[in-house]
Amino acid sequence: MRTLETPATMPVEKKSAFRWKRIVLAAVFSELVVFAVIFIVIVVYQFILAPGLTAAEYDEFGQNVAGYYFAAPAGAIATFIFGVWAARAMRSSAVKAGVLVGMISAVPALPFIFGAKPEHQLMYMISYAGRLVGGYWGGFVVQRMRGTAG
Repeated sequence: MRTLETPATMPVEKKSAFRWKRIVLAAVFSELVVFAVIFIVIVVYQFILAPGLTAAEYDEFGQNVAGYYFAAPAGAIATFIFGVWAARAMRSSAVKAGVLVGMISAVPALPFIFGAKPEHQLMYMISYAGRLVGGYWGGFVVQRMRGTAG
């Protein structure tokens, strides 16, 4: 029997089609991979390829070579891998999930383009585009493995 205090229907909580925690985690992990790759490149350069240089020369290498040439491909590849990971958890919209991973992974680096040297700004744009493309392809691969069209 219904009373005035009890509602006629219980409110239904609508679940999101996206698993936001997984998407955000994938974006964070893809960004951490970029830092790890740059760190590994710098350590290999410092201790194996060119030991004995000055600290200023290592800083120059880290800023103008390691970050410039390794960050964009590492970001695209890591976003692809973690885009696949995030999209696998989706029942639908795998491509959208992958693109969201790419978009979110690019957000922390967006302010850097404003402080970058003019000759480095193009590489930042390429890096952002690579993350979006990597996320798209990650979701697309999952979608194709499932054999779904959307």
